[in-house]
Amino acid sequence: MPGPGSWHYIASEGQQGPVAEATLSQLVWSGTIPWHSLVWTQGMTAWVPASTVPAFTASPLGADAKRRHGCLTAWLVLMAAGNTLTALVYADLTVVGLPQVPAFREAWTAPVLGALGVANVVFAIALLRWKRWGFYGFAATTVAAFCVNITIGLNPLLAATVLIAPALLYALLMVGGDQSAWRLMSEGEPLYWHVQAAGSQSPARPMPEPEVMGWVPTGRLRPYDLVWSPGMPHWSPAGQVQPFAAAFAGTRTASATPARMGDDPLLRALLPVGRSGWAIASGYLGLFSVLLLPAPFALVTGVVAISVIRHNPAKHGMGRAIFGIVMGVLGTAALCALLWFSGHQQPI
Repeated sequence: MPGPGSWHYIASEGQQGPVAEATLSQLVWSGTIPWHSLVWTQGMTAWVPASTVPAFTASPLGADAKRRHGCLTAWLVLMAAGNTLTALVYADLTVVGLPQVPAFREAWTAPVLGALGVANVVFAIALLRWKRWGFYGFAATTVAAFCVNITIGLNPLLAATVLIAPALLYALLMVGGDQSAWRLMSEGEPLYWHVQAAGSQSPARPMPEPEVMGWVPTGRLRPYDLVWSPGMPHWSPAGQVQPFAAAFAGTRTASATPARMGDDPLLRALLPVGRSGWAIASGYLGLFSVLLLPAPFALVTGVVAISVIRHNPAKHGMGRAIFGIVMGVLGTAALCALLWFSGHQQPI
């Protein structure tokens, strides 16, 4: 007899077990054993399919189902740590008195900048907890910091550099296409699906719904392929299950329509048709990067454009995006050098 929490299951090799509940859940979700495999544990009166047991229909990925890339995580951690230090510094200046420098001659300067630092810490934590309002709050405090810098007489070009931060953060949030942090923040926990193609012996690993939806236009998922998600009573043809049924209908409609202007290479060379809007913006910003200030924005829009194009084969404009990135990198480097030299220039 298995102990509490131990399970037996029937696989192709015959009856197996006992195994821990977590182990059996991993076997099912990884596709090692089919969802229709019979399972049994102490207290049950009969063997039942694994797909009917609540313990196995919840994704074992749990909180890790949402994943952010390392660059975004590093940015948010540094954002929280840096603004914590900033808030502490300005709090100390508020208590002990302001230094005799032009920027801090106004008594309200340090308290306001310290409060903005505290707010940014809150917004960084919100973003780490997948709350989109954290980005909007950070953008608002950045604009407020820019206004403070202008008010205290800081060079407008130098003051405007703070506006680069939310643009770069937005670019990092957009990396990943359908699985970008920005999209996951809006959609919450992704719904996972299993797909069993006709003729295969076992279903694929559990996949987020946006990833499976991406298979429809490429023909990798067909209407007669079986799909299943926790909560469904049984496997069903994809063509009979939403949202895949609507996607198949849209694909058939698209195939019956005439070719789009964006599909013609000659027209794409002459007119901005069929191109990603991000790529177009990056290309023009790259052209104006010789003025230096647009360069960081050319870099950001170029990165976002490449991510969009890679996840949407119908979009074009990779060349413009790469041009914007190259010009953006060169212009941003020149801008940073100019700001550094202007800040270290000795008065005559």
